[in-house]
Amino acid sequence: GHALQLLKCLLYIHFRSFCSLFFRFCEKSGFNHADLEGADLRGADLSNAYLSNANLRGANLCGANLTSAKISDEQLALAKTNWMTVRPNGKRGLL
Repeated sequence: GHALQLLKCLLYIHFRSFCSLFFRFCEKSGFNHADLEGADLRGADLSNAYLSNANLRGANLCGANLTSAKISDEQLALAKTNWMTVRPNGKRGLL
């Protein structure tokens, strides 16, 4: 019951932190050719990430923060997004 729910919450928080640190590492190392096809990046902080050459086909970016991220409209069209996704311009929405 509650213990399982708490465990899921903690794992989700740690996953989000890992994603944030991973993409900050990628940004600093110039690692922008990642194959992230089908990756679950829901709610990840990808602000300022260099994703311009990353394969994002089918990646779940619902609720992700892409503020100032280097990512094209074409890449975003191939990924799953929703109204909670923060676009590179800093605005939420589908467009």
